Amino acid sequence: MNNNKLEKEELEYLINEVKTLGNYIFNEDEECFFADAEVVICLKEIEDGKYISSGSYFFDGYEIGLSDDEAEKLVFFGNEDYVREKVLEQYSLEPEMFMNYPIIYQNVFVKFVEK
Repeated sequence: MNNNKLEKEELEYLINEVKTLGNYIFNEDEECFFADAEVVICLKEIEDGKYISSGSYFFDGYEIGLSDDEAEKLVFFGNEDYVREKVLEQYSLEPEMFMNYPIIYQNVFVKFVEK
């Protein structure tokens, strides 16, 4: 365990003080937090088979704007099923961290919006 001085309950208390949307449970076996907050990544098709970020995403119902740098990373090619798979794969590659432990969001979705 990275922070062996902190117990499961202490870690959960600390993260829930900082992250006030959703619930965060520390898994001692996996050494990570599991979160139930809903994340919806919004994409729009700009030409046949090319999808880009709509400029924002939703975190537990709240719209969050993306910087230009963040939005530029969200360009995908293919049909909706393939793009959805790639977006979710990319999202899980670099998980958010808390006290050197990854946060695994269990409710991540892709929404395709109108042009």
